[in-house]
Amino acid sequence: GLGLETARDVSQLEVKQMLGNIEDIRDYHKMFMLPKMEKAVDNAQLMRVLFETEQPRLSRKYGRYCINNTRSSIIIDQNIKFFSLYQFNKGLKLRVDGMLIKPIQRLTRYHMFLSSISKTCKELGFVEASTDFASACDSIL
Repeated sequence: GLGLETARDVSQLEVKQMLGNIEDIRDYHKMFMLPKMEKAVDNAQLMRVLFETEQPRLSRKYGRYCINNTRSSIIIDQNIKFFSLYQFNKGLKLRVDGMLIKPIQRLTRYHMFLSSISKTCKELGFVEASTDFASACDSIL
């Protein structure tokens, strides 16, 4: 067979530990960060203020998530057969651990995005905007 008989089910507690505060992060970005970023997209000062203001909350949410990510990796490693079968049965392109790293990658993308905009503004001579985007960028990592 497919090894189903040797893949034990993952408990609700393990799933909860694995996911950590991922739903909180998803909702925070969907309901708060994304709308605020869309409003600030053409206003470097507003973008800087947004990231500087949200820095403590971003640090807290992602800090918790990153600390939890180690626990998630252990649970996945201990139950790799279960998760491989889950991925196969659901027709998922990414492994579960690949999906769980997405929130961490978002921070890196914010950093690259703001850094790139800052550089472009500087090249175009928009020094103040460049400084604002660079400051927003510094608030992330």
